[in-house]
Amino acid sequence: MARLVKSTPYAVLEVNHLVAKKTGAIKAQHELDSTDFADIKAENGMLLVIDEVGRKVNLPKTGKEVVMLHFSAEKRYDDHKNDLGQFALSVGESYPRLYALAIGDTFTTNAVDMGTYTTETIDTAITAGAVYGTAGTDGYIHLANAPVEGAAVQLQAIKWTTMPNGDPGIKFAVIAPTPATV
Repeated sequence: MARLVKSTPYAVLEVNHLVAKKTGAIKAQHELDSTDFADIKAENGMLLVIDEVGRKVNLPKTGKEVVMLHFSAEKRYDDHKNDLGQFALSVGESYPRLYALAIGDTFTTNAVDMGTYTTETIDTAITAGAVYGTAGTDGYIHLANAPVEGAAVQLQAIKWTTMPNGDPGIKFAVIAPTPATV
């Protein structure tokens, strides 16, 4: 498995259409789990799990749990340059914002594990309608050539595109979620 190559240290997310922004299906009062995020940061575009009882945000354990899209406001470090991809949350820094996903939602990200696809083969496969994504145990969207049975959230790649910072990315449509309780 190979992650989509980025020119920045962290993934970028562009929200195209999320119903949760209008309905308020957003979780922002849970801290990152110190075990799951001991060695990594929460990047925008990751699919993460809410633990309501423990009041924590976790990485998916099986890829089949109900996940939410991580979309925290990026901090600007320099007003004179594009800082997209320079931002991720660490444990204890601040609470991440997680958005519930609904069928028809669309977003573009490079928080993607390409699986067996390469940058040379992905565009043709997406155009053919044969690229799907689900949450991986690392929080990244993992690509496959068919929907993954039992996955709580199913994504379909609908466009190979460019992120706002110039890096390659994939636009996804949510085709089958299990709604998160918000």
